[in-house]
Amino acid sequence: MGLDPEQEREFEQILRGEPYREAMPMMTTTFEKGIAKGKRETLRIMLAKRFGPLAEAVLQRLESWPAERLDELIDGVLTAQSLRELGLEE
Repeated sequence: MGLDPEQEREFEQILRGEPYREAMPMMTTTFEKGIAKGKRETLRIMLAKRFGPLAEAVLQRLESWPAERLDELIDGVLTAQSLRELGLEE
C-alpha cells in the first residue's frame, strides 16, 4: 500500500529538509535506475514475444540504449516490423 497524496507531499518535504538534502540526488538516481531496469526487462519480454528469441547483440544494444529513450522504444514495439526498424539490429 502506497502513500496517499498528502503523505507523499509530507514525505517529500521531509526529504528536502537539512538532514536528508545530500541524500536526495542519490535516491533519485537509484530510483531512476530502477525504473530504467524495469523498462528494459519489460522490453526484453515484449521484443521476444513479438520477434522471437533475441540475439546477444540485440540484448547488449538494449542494455546500452539511453534510459531517456526507452519509452520511445516501448511505443515502437507495437508497430515495428523488425528489430532493425527499432534500431536494435544492424
